Amino acid sequence: MQIHGLLRGVVLGLVPLLAMPATPGAQTTEGRRILANDGDTIVVEGESTVRIVRRRPGIVRTIFNPAQGWLLVLADYPPRGASVPDGLTDVYYYFRDITGSWPLAERWEGEAVVEEYRAPEGPANSIGLQTPFGLVQLLGGPPLLGATGLFTEPDAIAVLHAPRAGWGVGGRLPLDAAEQQQVAALLRNEELRPLAGPRVSVGLAAVQDVAASDAASPPHPGHAHEAAAGGGSSVRSPRRLHDVAPALPEAARQAGIRGTVILALTIGTDGTVTGARVLRSIPLLDQAALDAARQWRYEPVVLNGKPVPVILTAGVSFE
Repeated sequence: MQIHGLLRGVVLGLVPLLAMPATPGAQTTEGRRILANDGDTIVVEGESTVRIVRRRPGIVRTIFNPAQGWLLVLADYPPRGASVPDGLTDVYYYFRDITGSWPLAERWEGEAVVEEYRAPEGPANSIGLQTPFGLVQLLGGPPLLGATGLFTEPDAIAVLHAPRAGWGVGGRLPLDAAEQQQVAALLRNEELRPLAGPRVSVGLAAVQDVAASDAASPPHPGHAHEAAAGGGSSVRSPRRLHDVAPALPEAARQAGIRGTVILALTIGTDGTVTGARVLRSIPLLDQAALDAARQWRYEPVVLNGKPVPVILTAGVSFE
């Protein structure tokens, strides 16, 4: 943190601290790596800028929703003085509007080390997960000055960014109860989330909410229109009129790679695919999936008598 004057703070637990000179507008440089012990006092003088990484081992559960682009992380740490977790949730983190490829399963649980990142100009609400598969970094908050490079590790297996992120104490709930509570909150927030303009979001299995302003008008004949939480509304998924099968890349064929790539598609008012991005990645298959989906054509969605653009998620399968 950038601190003017003299600061004395008690740092508890395992806290590697990197001290670096603060040069306005200059690239952050690597400093010493200092391992703090329980009860240590870290003194930062003058214009020094530091990065702090607080590391805690425990049991971590992650729930990733590729259709809505959010991730929930639940952490169960050993109680103070104990060596094993007690099955109760100590803290949770959420990340919304994620960009980047999530490398783990949509639901994963296992032993991991949670790294909490702190820096004056760094990403807020940012963490790293040291999993058995490698380091996964989740950088939350707006892309402030120098945020991208402050904590990004070159050996990370994935670095994801989320402009909307936060955290909270787990309430000492069992992991299952904490998961139900926080997933319900995330789903409710997505339902209440305002959309700019008359835009509709459509999910894989269920239709998402449209802007509340559209709900005030009667539904257009021939289109399902159901009341949704928070005053929103929903329509049925548009029918695909023109389909193009994906071509299996030769490299994937030789490697025996198959599976389904999940895409977020923007469907224009004329039914053409005007935008596509990967939500769940299979690296050797992503480009082929995008190439195929961009050639698809859907029936236009009409809401309140007017065609509207649609955002939907779709799977592109390679057998």
